[in-house]
Amino acid sequence: MTGILGSSILITGIVICMMLMIELINERTGGRFFRKFSSSGVKQVIFAGLLGCIPGCIGGFAAVSLYSRKMLSMGALTAMMIASSGDEAFVMLAMFPGKALLLTAVLFAIAVVSGTVIDRMWPHGIRDTEYIDCKDEHEEGKGAREDGKGYRLKRAGLAAGFLLFIAVLSGGFLGHSHTEGSNGVQINLLNETWMNVLFGIFALSLVFYSLFGSRKAIDIEMHIIKKHALPIFLWTLGALAFVHILIEYVDMGRWISENAPLMIVLGSLIGIIPESGPNLIFVTLFANGSIPFSVLLANSISQDGHSSIPLLAGNKRSFVVTKLLNTLIALVCGFAAFGIENLFS
Repeated sequence: MTGILGSSILITGIVICMMLMIELINERTGGRFFRKFSSSGVKQVIFAGLLGCIPGCIGGFAAVSLYSRKMLSMGALTAMMIASSGDEAFVMLAMFPGKALLLTAVLFAIAVVSGTVIDRMWPHGIRDTEYIDCKDEHEEGKGAREDGKGYRLKRAGLAAGFLLFIAVLSGGFLGHSHTEGSNGVQINLLNETWMNVLFGIFALSLVFYSLFGSRKAIDIEMHIIKKHALPIFLWTLGALAFVHILIEYVDMGRWISENAPLMIVLGSLIGIIPESGPNLIFVTLFANGSIPFSVLLANSISQDGHSSIPLLAGNKRSFVVTKLLNTLIALVCGFAAFGIENLFS
């Protein structure tokens, strides 16, 4: 279990670093990155698909906001939801970066084709109540009520934490490869030197932001860490432990080979939940080689992390329709990929 704990800490650190970098870049540009949109038709679908490919939920929130202002079509919104894998995208990049990039490319292709077809079949989409923008809180304005000493302590603590993470990466204290038992969890993390360098640069940038960034940047960093670090760690630890126990007492290879179609259905249905976390089970099983690509594909198409929560708040009919479309597309593509796997196996 020590290896599982170390993997969980390392994955959490990587995920938080990537989330912080994306949030701070978005804040630094004043959101202009997402507002540079004026295309229509297929270009609109492509743009929305690219937003969905951004790890995390920022691209998804932007797409929902654009849709609420009638700047995105139903097909474009669906394309975003297909391409998006929520916070699980960060974990996949940490656990199997090469295959994660391949999955992202496949999701984007499916998103563009599906979104274009939906717009042709349903050009006017569906809307109900006007969406009221629900912005993610970054504790804006809180800094104005705190004295300089409080912020100096926050800056020092954040910088020290990121420096510690750099030391962990460079020293390999948690290890990059873990094996639990003869049939246990085997995960290779960051075994490529360039990945170590990349995350080291991310962490150094965050040290700079912590020491010299604005108070708003500090609020963003504190908000992300407080809101996401513990849940990501617990979900990752739970997923790794669950898979370890499952493999220890169940012949996963035989079970999956006989029940892969059921896993495709299960992955598609669990993906409906507008929440990051439960889908980590499928990510972990795939990283361990216990489920085929088709199962992970179906789950990734169906789920979009937290991206659809603002849509649920302001346009429930669109939420239901797009989720149903995503699930249908996930099942079709999942079983198609399963058939191809069997054909070439």
